[in-house]
Amino acid sequence: MVHYFGQPQSVELFQQFCRRHNLLLVEDNAHGYGGYLAGKSLGSFGDIGVSSPRKILGTPSGGALYGANAFSLGRIEKMKPFSIFRPSQLLKMSLRSCKPVWRFARSLADRSKDWSDPRLFREKEKCGRGIDRFSFRRILSADWKAIAGQRRQNWLAWTRFAQSKHLSPVFPEVHPESCPWAFPVYAKDIQERNLWLAWGMDHRIPLFPWPALPEEIISRDGQAMARWRILLCFPLDVALVLCDGESPAWEGSVCAESKGETKQLVKILVFNEFSAELETHWKALEPFAEHHVFQDYKWLKFWQETIGSPVLGISPWIGVILDANDEPRMVFPLGVRRQCGVRVLEFLGGAQGDYLGPLIHAIWMLNIKKIEAGWSLASKQLPKHDVRHFMKLPAKWGGENNPLVEIWKTRFQDNSYSASLPATFNDFQARLRTKFRADTKRQRKRLAELGVLKFETVTDAAGWNHGIEAMISQKKERCRHMGVPDIFSDNSIQRFYREIPRSFGIEGRAHLSVLKLNDEILATHWGAIYRGRFYFLMPTFAGGKWAAYSTGRLLLECLVEWCIQNNLKVFDFTIGGEDYKKDWCDGEMPLYEHLRAITPLGFPCVAYIRLRRRARRNKQIWGAVKFIYSRARYGGCKK
Repeated sequence: MVHYFGQPQSVELFQQFCRRHNLLLVEDNAHGYGGYLAGKSLGSFGDIGVSSPRKILGTPSGGALYGANAFSLGRIEKMKPFSIFRPSQLLKMSLRSCKPVWRFARSLADRSKDWSDPRLFREKEKCGRGIDRFSFRRILSADWKAIAGQRRQNWLAWTRFAQSKHLSPVFPEVHPESCPWAFPVYAKDIQERNLWLAWGMDHRIPLFPWPALPEEIISRDGQAMARWRILLCFPLDVALVLCDGESPAWEGSVCAESKGETKQLVKILVFNEFSAELETHWKALEPFAEHHVFQDYKWLKFWQETIGSPVLGISPWIGVILDANDEPRMVFPLGVRRQCGVRVLEFLGGAQGDYLGPLIHAIWMLNIKKIEAGWSLASKQLPKHDVRHFMKLPAKWGGENNPLVEIWKTRFQDNSYSASLPATFNDFQARLRTKFRADTKRQRKRLAELGVLKFETVTDAAGWNHGIEAMISQKKERCRHMGVPDIFSDNSIQRFYREIPRSFGIEGRAHLSVLKLNDEILATHWGAIYRGRFYFLMPTFAGGKWAAYSTGRLLLECLVEWCIQNNLKVFDFTIGGEDYKKDWCDGEMPLYEHLRAITPLGFPCVAYIRLRRRARRNKQIWGAVKFIYSRARYGGCKK
């Protein structure tokens, strides 16, 4: 399995094939060191994996070897870094450290080459497996997240340039977690490709053909040679800007902006409904944006139709931030809701969204100044409101610290919990307490004595409707038992869970599962899968005589096993500090809220919200509140 140019392959298909045929998976990630797929490093998915960080950094040496277990690696001796002592290596390193000099030297050397000769581009074979000390220190000290983000940004700039010159990009888009080696395109023929190589020399931009082919492939002159004749690669190792969308220039060169001409860096489009134009911008950003399922376009659009507008009366205000090239970089899905006559500005998603916030392009995540500029522009056009209440802001956004937690004045609100999923369910169980595992096994055995116990993921329409009915019924009974408001009292909320689109976004889908004893549903779960992450959102279980069997825990165990079998990487329990989560999870993340009164009318509302927060944290006070509510709403709690 080869991640060409650092773009991840369909890893799951390769893994399934190898498991089916009892093969070891060898993963070649020479082009993508520093890249990830669903939060896991490229190169580490196979039984054996290799990467080449020297290709990204341009160091004299440096490779990485991964092994899934001791058997796959065998006995590998430890090698100490050696010193660079050859004059040619020292000279090459010195030239590389000064980019303008290095590019000029390369352009002089390249002018004498015959670009039509495929034998010209072979790399010299090296027998040594060691790494020099300079490369070793450089690789370890590099900020790989920043490097990956800059290279993806350069990829996007070259994409616009190549398309304007009628070159065909090999990949339709850059993967949002990748650290690409180069940007490949197809020319019409070898003559056009060679003209571009000459153009690169004139502009001191080191374009190059690819790959270096062995003699037997060259002499065969087949499909590989036909591809080689038209493949052209643009470098990504230095910052690139496009002046007026046409002329390429490296960092430090002069373009219109640096000459003092004014150029708007960001601009905003405002939408008050989920229109076709908004969908175009939103979906163009989604593949590259750091976000959760709760910021997916289809998810939020359906939420607004079923809950936001009819139940909460929210008027949407959605700001799309564009860069100087009219590319979407941020989306703020906000809305104004009236609460006791007070206008509250909040993120769309409400109680059904456990992580709230904007979509932010992965490249902008590395530049807080651009995010500040985007928010500054958006804040000037916000609709009239009395209170600004942004809830459930994660401390981490796409693996990075959430910049908005710093930009806005925030306070701690709650914690969320998650479990990283290993390769096998046995590995996951080994993390659980022995007594916990034994009790779960005992409960499963007790139920199995009463009939056939089975776990099902629901896919057909009839099963979906039946499972949703059971979920609503069980949740209503649980709310009555606990003396809390019935979240399914409104039919519009029920409709959200019944009719949400089954698929959305990037490999996203709604997920319903049930635990049955014979044909009776003992427990259900409604959640979502998105970008390799499973969201544990709405668990329910039957009470009465089944309460003593821990049916919710048994369903949860089945869900975790199913996620591991389907190669998901994270089981996200989302918001809430319930004690049971700590038995399952190895990850914890704080969530914050931004609460601010904008007008005098907002101060009483802010005071009420803060008082309510404090009451919830006091078990005695909140217990009394729930008791009073239960007596008023249900006439007492039914055991």
